Amino acid sequence: MLKRVFALLLCLMVMSQACLALAYDGTEFDGPIVVPADSPSIPNVGFALLYEETTGTVMLTKYPDRTNAPASMTKVMTALLVLEHNPTLEGSTVVPVEAVSEKYCYWMDTWHLESGEEVTIWDLMNYFLIVSGNEAGTTLAAYVAGDIDTFIQMMNDKADALGMTKTHYADPHGLSEQNRISCEDMLILVREAMKYDLFREIVSSPNGTMPATNKHHKPYRYNSTNRVMCPRNIPEYENEFKDDIIGVKTGYISVAGYNLTCCMDYDEEDLLFYSIVMNGKSVPTASGNLLGSHLETINIMRWARTFHKEGVAAGEEVATAATQGSDEQNIRLAAAGDALMLTQTTLQREIVLNEIGRQVKTGDVLGVLKLTDDFGNVKEIELQAMNDAITDRSTEYLIMTGLSVGSLAILAVVSTFLRKKSRA
Repeated sequence: MLKRVFALLLCLMVMSQACLALAYDGTEFDGPIVVPADSPSIPNVGFALLYEETTGTVMLTKYPDRTNAPASMTKVMTALLVLEHNPTLEGSTVVPVEAVSEKYCYWMDTWHLESGEEVTIWDLMNYFLIVSGNEAGTTLAAYVAGDIDTFIQMMNDKADALGMTKTHYADPHGLSEQNRISCEDMLILVREAMKYDLFREIVSSPNGTMPATNKHHKPYRYNSTNRVMCPRNIPEYENEFKDDIIGVKTGYISVAGYNLTCCMDYDEEDLLFYSIVMNGKSVPTASGNLLGSHLETINIMRWARTFHKEGVAAGEEVATAATQGSDEQNIRLAAAGDALMLTQTTLQREIVLNEIGRQVKTGDVLGVLKLTDDFGNVKEIELQAMNDAITDRSTEYLIMTGLSVGSLAILAVVSTFLRKKSRA
């Protein structure tokens, strides 16, 4: 009988220690969060992608890996190579004969650069990106590479280097139907180009001026082709965030439809959005036939602004815990990295702890913080100890002493009971 009592006491002691620990069975989060929920319908474009930079979130997709002719969005690659060659855009060049030839530039606006015209690289880039001057692209290609064909090869080599696996270039301006790109590749490209402050400055300019030159005796003033940024008093293009738009580039040829890559800096929420739409339609409206690429971009960006960012930053304290046997929360827990997500409401938080021993060192991984958004997407980040901690031995002694005294008391009661029973 006495052996059974001791066995019962031992079992109770083991169970009391086991309940001090919580199990962890989590996995590391990897990759962007896709938010498929109430994304807007975008019937007036064939392909689309919406991406938020600060959280790495892909928010909306419509055939993002299919290719389309980029048209003048090709000019972003040309501008990137020019900036790599001349980051300050200093100096000048002369428009070569081939830059305005039928072979390399079969279509130009009524006002255009002429062979032998002396222009600065800065003025060329503004005219090229803001109003989409095709002959500026061939001029810049010859300036960088010496000839246009060599520059086209440089464009394709750069696409390969950036991992743009579904991209092909046949010219520096986008007139060719042979140019191909996907929304995913266009996102890679524009993010790379936006690393240059001068690129951002130019594409966010609503207008520009080509100064008088040896071929043009009067300045030529022009306006941006981006109607999301510059609605030009057209009601359907008007929007409440036009001042937050940072370009980027429009594009149209008949085989491509209407294309637009756009960037919006939503400073109020510290968010940066990139949208790419391609193969847009002409849309009948009260103001006439308008561009589906611009109308749907406004639709997409307006929806994007219903989100805000929540989560934790690397090193931020998010919880406390206790070493095994401690009667106080003696461990401060911090996020091991940034864990930020987009939400339209608020994120759900759950802390899952590993089994914690009686001693912890700063930096030990003790569990995870799990964040869940409105749509069930989950992001997990490791929790690290911010301080060394050890169970106070005096506390541990009192606990064990209390357990021992309690055990002896139980044994005394049982022993007295057994003696009385034997006498009876």
